[in-house]
Amino acid sequence: MKKQWKCPECGTDVKVISDDVAQLYYGTPCEEHYDPDVHSPFLEEEEDEEEEDKIPARSEPTKTELWKIYKKLVWELTEEQPIHTLPNSERRGFRDYHLDHIVPIKYGWKKGINPHLIASIDNLRFIPYQDNMEKGIQITEESKEVLDLLEIPAP
Repeated sequence: MKKQWKCPECGTDVKVISDDVAQLYYGTPCEEHYDPDVHSPFLEEEEDEEEEDKIPARSEPTKTELWKIYKKLVWELTEEQPIHTLPNSERRGFRDYHLDHIVPIKYGWKKGINPHLIASIDNLRFIPYQDNMEKGIQITEESKEVLDLLEIPAP
């Protein structure tokens, strides 16, 4: 599977790290031209009534598989960020500070948000692990501020 292709809009290189992500996103535009309402592989397609009765081919990924691919891609992109520059990065650990996606990864997946935006350094911070566990997948006031900064409509 090709892990690099040209954006159909502007011709810039688009590349990903893993095969499963490449398979899902192959041929989509670059970050600048990516429109989640059009290009997200996570949008549900309308089915014809006849199609509802058919058993889907096994080659089609399930929602769970799509979620795992999206999450994996976000983490790959997250680890490429300069997270060492964030406050408390030196305290990162299982029972110390966690790397927090202010706008949760699960929210990004459900809303079809470009994984690059969810992995953006502007959406990352280190917080005490207890705070991260309590926050879970909630949309907080900070999440709404980041959504606004990234120009994504808040709930």
